[in-house]
Amino acid sequence: MIIEKPNGKRYLKIGDYRFSYHKTLRDGRVRWKCSSSRQSCKVYVITDGDDIVSMVHEHTHSPAVHRTKKNVKQATKNNKKIFSE
Repeated sequence: MIIEKPNGKRYLKIGDYRFSYHKTLRDGRVRWKCSSSRQSCKVYVITDGDDIVSMVHEHTHSPAVHRTKKNVKQATKNNKKIFSE
């Protein structure tokens, strides 16, 4: 599912994993990279419109905890560290 944030940026969500827009290929398809690519995850997805054409590699991590007001407030209350992209 492709989701657009209020700031106009798009991301792709597949299960509990998020993918950031990377680039549009010459043939018009779109390449998305794992949002945890900074953690050495090499997974990328290619979409054609709303259809997933391919997914390459396997995730090297469990799904990320994404920062939201709710989980930041809860983590602060519990004095835990939040990991986010």
